[in-house]
Amino acid sequence: MSNKVNKIKYEGMESLVTAVIVCDKDLIINYINPSTETLFEVSAKQAVNNNISIFFEDTNNFFKKILQKVDQQKNSYKEHEYFLQTHQKKTICVSLTVQL
Repeated sequence: MSNKVNKIKYEGMESLVTAVIVCDKDLIINYINPSTETLFEVSAKQAVNNNISIFFEDTNNFFKKILQKVDQQKNSYKEHEYFLQTHQKKTICVSLTVQL
């Protein structure tokens, strides 16, 4: 997806103070907003088209399990106040929504 199309598609997320990561069903990052860039000290250019695992230690396949659950149930999944560890060994509390 071109950068211009990406900017238009996710325009409302650009000004959020909440970090936003948008991935496809293979956990490949399609978009991160400026707050995500600040939180993880990485540019969108560096993150887009990489697996979400560039940010998180996913030792128990948390994201893959959620995707399988969403696919099986044909429903979205929400999690509030879930703690994830980054590669920098920071623990962050996230809320997430997954839908296919």
